[in-house]
Amino acid sequence: MLALASCTASQAPAPTARPAQLPAPRIAPAVPTRPVEPEDWRDKSLSAGSWQWGEIRGVSTASFAEGTLRASLACQRAARTITLFVAMPQAGPVELLAITTSTQRRQITPQAVAGGYSAQFANTDRLLDAMVFTRGRLMVELGGHAALILPADPAIGRVVEDCRK
Repeated sequence: MLALASCTASQAPAPTARPAQLPAPRIAPAVPTRPVEPEDWRDKSLSAGSWQWGEIRGVSTASFAEGTLRASLACQRAARTITLFVAMPQAGPVELLAITTSTQRRQITPQAVAGGYSAQFANTDRLLDAMVFTRGRLMVELGGHAALILPADPAIGRVVEDCRK
């Protein structure tokens, strides 16, 4: 039995090589970075300003401003249309206006007007409903210019509702 036990005894493991010394990591000097702009529009910061509703010369209007007007929605009851106006001082030519909500995106050819651009919608247009019920924000882009990331607000719904009466 001793003879058998000596046959199964394990041999001492062979010595292992020492790991090679790795060079010390190179530490790059600190480089100032700018904030990374989120890729998804829903992660971008809201544009500065707030919505206000009012009747201006009998026209139901929602205006988004921070000191100066940046965007507005106005109901033309007789024509049963809603006009979106986006202020763009000193703007170059703009071929497309894009509106993005949490459920829809549409590109429209805007009309140049004094101080910016406008687009008209029938009061039954489903994009208006998407603007009213968007989740927290909507985006308005004027081809190549900085986008407005507008907060959802009851003032938008008030204009749409007033125009559907």
